[in-house]
Amino acid sequence: MNEFHMWLAFIGLGIVTLCTRSFFLLLGARFQLPASVQEYLKYAPIAALIAIVIPEVFYIRDPTTTLYTFQWQWPQLIATISAVLTCVITKSVLITIFGGIAVYSLLKIFLPVI
Repeated sequence: MNEFHMWLAFIGLGIVTLCTRSFFLLLGARFQLPASVQEYLKYAPIAALIAIVIPEVFYIRDPTTTLYTFQWQWPQLIATISAVLTCVITKSVLITIFGGIAVYSLLKIFLPVI
């Protein structure tokens, strides 16, 4: 693949990305989604967040093997539990983020390396 083909691929992918992402912005007033689809799309952000967070919290690769292991002393798990509790108690996103980061940082500093 020479340089011309690489630039052609970049430009083509950019055009495809622009068209797919701007479709609802440009034609949103003329294109109405069914109510059932709109109802299901309300859950898309939380589903995406869960898909990112759950593997990061529970499925950590053991550096000594090629397997995934689970230990209750993982800073990720304890910080996630504390962040969820902070969110339930305070109902503040900012306090939840700072609290989770603070707990995770303290655990990384004071817990022995697993």
